[in-house]
Amino acid sequence: MDDRPSPTDADKTEQLTPPSKTNLAAPSHAPGERRPAERWSTVFTVFAAIALVALLLLGAAVISSQPLAAPSASPSPSPSPSPSIS
Repeated sequence: MDDRPSPTDADKTEQLTPPSKTNLAAPSHAPGERRPAERWSTVFTVFAAIALVALLLLGAAVISSQPLAAPSASPSPSPSPSPSIS
């Protein structure tokens, strides 16, 4: 017996059959229903947006509560002791 594959003819091209249209994994939900992964993705997105807004508001409150430093062109002179006359 010959276990070797038969040589292919170089003049012939193999006829490919198109893949079958059968769905191997049928969806477990109705067409209008959202999957749990999509639902949790939406919940996470909404939570992240709310958290971002809360952090921005907190940052703005912290910055606005800090006292503003008065800009000065030169440092204020320190008071010199007044000469006392004795």
